[in-house]
Amino acid sequence: MKYSCVIASYKPNKEWLYRAVKSAIGLFDEIIVVNDGSYDTGPFFNLDTIKDKKNTKILVRNYFEHRGTWHARNLAIEEATGDIICVLDDDDYFDAQGVLKLKDLIESNSEIESYDIWCFYLKEFNESHGIYGEGADPKTLEEFNSIPAMSWFKKTVWEDVGGYKCVTTEDWLLWLQLYKKGKRFYFFKDVVYNYNVRSNSMSRTWVGQRFEEVKKEVLEHADNYEKDL
Repeated sequence: MKYSCVIASYKPNKEWLYRAVKSAIGLFDEIIVVNDGSYDTGPFFNLDTIKDKKNTKILVRNYFEHRGTWHARNLAIEEATGDIICVLDDDDYFDAQGVLKLKDLIESNSEIESYDIWCFYLKEFNESHGIYGEGADPKTLEEFNSIPAMSWFKKTVWEDVGGYKCVTTEDWLLWLQLYKKGKRFYFFKDVVYNYNVRSNSMSRTWVGQRFEEVKKEVLEHADNYEKDL
């Protein structure tokens, strides 16, 4: 089993991006960082020459047209050679112990390996220090998204639905499309990911009418996808 970590990044904080990459070194077979149209390439410079890579291959790809996270992730996943895709935001970082536990579980248990998506807990590290993902349930996806955005998935299932789509919340739509296709979600009850939730985080602005607009967009795209099958 091979694991690919993909990082889509636009105008990143250099220290945070470096922290994200360093947190993945030694845990994954490869790390693919996509610069999604940042004119300042300084934060990306020399990431692929980090010393002590611990057998992790680091690839940096600079694209000078900003098209959004969905597109940058798709570019990285298309190039990825891993069986399992592990998404990381440039301001977050992995919990090494949690990653190793989940990988060991997948590789030592054929039943768990047979799943398509692996969900886990995300720990907030800068404000409330709360745990996100405890109520994850794909059955809720037509009402709201309770599946952590950074859940791991097999590259083959991403291919089955044509990758991420250009919507406000690309992960919600991806999970809903996979659920509708009968893909199976496994829930690992431990922290694998440290999540930087800030007061201006996008998801915190999705309330009231704005939430209903985002939900409508996701459901319409999911319905159109089913009609095209």
